[in-house]
Amino acid sequence: MLLRTLKAFAAAGKCAVIFAPIFFLFLFSTILMVGGDGTAPGVTHLSAAILGNTAKLLGIASEGAVFFVVLFWSLVVYVFAFLYATMFPGNLNDNDQKTESQKSSKVAVLSIVAFVAGSLSLIAGNQNKINAEDEKRRALDFVKQNETVMQEVGGNGKVDLVSYTTARNGSVTYDIGVYGTKTIYAIVVASRNSGTSNFTLACTTPLYMGQRDPFKPCKQ
Repeated sequence: MLLRTLKAFAAAGKCAVIFAPIFFLFLFSTILMVGGDGTAPGVTHLSAAILGNTAKLLGIASEGAVFFVVLFWSLVVYVFAFLYATMFPGNLNDNDQKTESQKSSKVAVLSIVAFVAGSLSLIAGNQNKINAEDEKRRALDFVKQNETVMQEVGGNGKVDLVSYTTARNGSVTYDIGVYGTKTIYAIVVASRNSGTSNFTLACTTPLYMGQRDPFKPCKQ
């Protein structure tokens, strides 16, 4: 029974290791098939569907989610390969069992460690993505609820995220478009202290991001 379990873990690890790079190359290469006019072959639409649906399942944005999608499906392959190897083990004679047990135990340990590390990475990455999306929504709400900004555009303006940049210290600067009787851009800085985001309105500007200094957006 122990040998069967060790072999199952070893086989699952091998399957996942083989699957991950092939799946990554498939997704990456098919995405690059999009033409300059926006047209793409059917396989690219399949890749986009896989990315989009898996990202939706994980609760993360599809942009930049290739790593997490590959990791997720590699873990799925790992689990199914383990179950298959457990239910349909190969036969070994008595002379081969000791040697096979030693080989399988080493591969099984590495396989289990990789599975746990991959699972933790997926959970942590998923949580970081969720936190980032939540912070973006709260930055938009911060601007929408700022009376000074709303008065500047003539009342109840609409807001939309234009871009954002992350500094070395972990703070994030959001460039948020505010649209009312006129259009302005609110520069909001989110500093992360004690795990919470604190928002500060750095300035507002009528200049679009391409019209101002990208390193000093508040300098007119």
